[in-house]
Amino acid sequence: MTAKYWTKDGEVMCRLSVRTVFDFTNLDTQEVVTLDNMHDIIDTGFMPVAMPNIKKPKVKKVKPSTKLSKSSRRGPRAKSKYKGVSPAKTPGKFRVQFWDKVTNTNIGLGTFDSELLAAAAYEERAGNHKEAKRLRNEYQEGDPPINAAEVPSEQ
Repeated sequence: MTAKYWTKDGEVMCRLSVRTVFDFTNLDTQEVVTLDNMHDIIDTGFMPVAMPNIKKPKVKKVKPSTKLSKSSRRGPRAKSKYKGVSPAKTPGKFRVQFWDKVTNTNIGLGTFDSELLAAAAYEERAGNHKEAKRLRNEYQEGDPPINAAEVPSEQ
């Protein structure tokens, strides 16, 4: 109803005024009391009541994981179990980054063919020489890649 003026017969003009009606519903019995204006509300004895704010507990939304396996260290994007080591863009290589607390900069330590060698480089830079040596020994004890030149020929 957007028109302000109305008519029944085309000659008598009437102005539209909106009237607000207040409906009070009893929460226990569902009985409805309808009042026309604020004076009737006060005369009836209705008084406003301050309700306590009840905070609903926040529900964490869990995003469905698109990855097949989750890393054991350093968040969802890291795919290495060693600190500072992540896959390089070149397949089969691992890059190493170290956060220098003194200069507040990220230092790239290079790319490596093995995840263990990359982890050893990180530990060496962090000052943990014993762990770096252990990681290098673990790499050497593993199965090295077989080259055709190293395979003994059978005669």
